[in-house]
Amino acid sequence: MQCDNGEIYGYRLQHRDTDGIALLRGDRLRQQYIVDAYAAIEQNHLKYLRLNKKKLRVDLYQGLQDAIAVGDTSAADIEQRIILPSSFTIGPRHMVQNYQDAMAICRWAGCPDAFVTFICNPQWLEIKRALLLRLQPQDRPDLVTRVFKIKLKELINDIHNNHILGCTIARIYVCYFNNVWLMFLVF
Repeated sequence: MQCDNGEIYGYRLQHRDTDGIALLRGDRLRQQYIVDAYAAIEQNHLKYLRLNKKKLRVDLYQGLQDAIAVGDTSAADIEQRIILPSSFTIGPRHMVQNYQDAMAICRWAGCPDAFVTFICNPQWLEIKRALLLRLQPQDRPDLVTRVFKIKLKELINDIHNNHILGCTIARIYVCYFNNVWLMFLVF
């Protein structure tokens, strides 16, 4: 079974009783390690996109008309241009596709009836209990994010499946780092 770098880094960042806690006690150095790991993972994704242009049908986007439409006037720049697919989650095409999907849902179901903002609180009891020794919530962003995602799933389940706001027919949400804006279509 092949494992990508993200899974390896994710495994190494979790606390286990059988492993040492040197990485967990690294404070700011650990955070730098996480940032470097993220950069390495994204670099691998970009390298894959660059090396697999033929498989991804990027050649459909490369043409004189496309170059003129985006304002490329230098012929040297046209050959070197790489268009990121919408599956690359940091790219602008991904954001545009998500926006268009949300608008299509609203066109089908109507305007949202509920708009909920859900914000992470680093002082939640679940986070405080899981912190080791003298660590603060800002020292363990992975732990804070994990608890936030669990609570977010519970909130969505309560609204969508348990119908605390009424019966929902659709949901759209945007998640920025530990902030979520949720829209529910209720009838």
